[in-house]
Amino acid sequence: MATAIIYDGAAQVFLAGGATNLSEIGYTKNGVTISQDNYYNPVPCDLFGGQPGPEIDNQALGITANIRLDLTKFDWAVVELIQKLTNDGTLGSFLLASEGQLMVQEGKAWRVLIKTPVRPYNFPICIVTAFEQNKAVLYKNPFITFKAMRDPSTGLLWNTTTT
Repeated sequence: MATAIIYDGAAQVFLAGGATNLSEIGYTKNGVTISQDNYYNPVPCDLFGGQPGPEIDNQALGITANIRLDLTKFDWAVVELIQKLTNDGTLGSFLLASEGQLMVQEGKAWRVLIKTPVRPYNFPICIVTAFEQNKAVLYKNPFITFKAMRDPSTGLLWNTTTT
């Protein structure tokens, strides 16, 4: 295949979780950034100096992904849903009784869908790891980071489902 300039087009982002149907979050300033994190367990060996030496191999332990949104055109009501931490939370608070909830097992996680003209990215299990917003004369510009996790029963991190 020849080298070429590749682009996905404008990324439209959607959110779903709990009783929330798939709702449009909006569009970002410069697209969505997705970074995949790979997890390994190093295997030491006497051949390479034992525990203090470099590993002789690594055991693959799985993957997660970080999804970063730098929003400029968005639905504020949907963005407020994200601030609730869990998909059934309350804006501006986190009850002591809620501490210790299991986000995946108890169905508290979100689904994040990124649609582009080239390829959709559907992350069925996500948690919010960071939320920032500006308060100024300039346009409102929320910055949201999700951590996508694999489905514990299927291993699925993402697919191209759009419905």
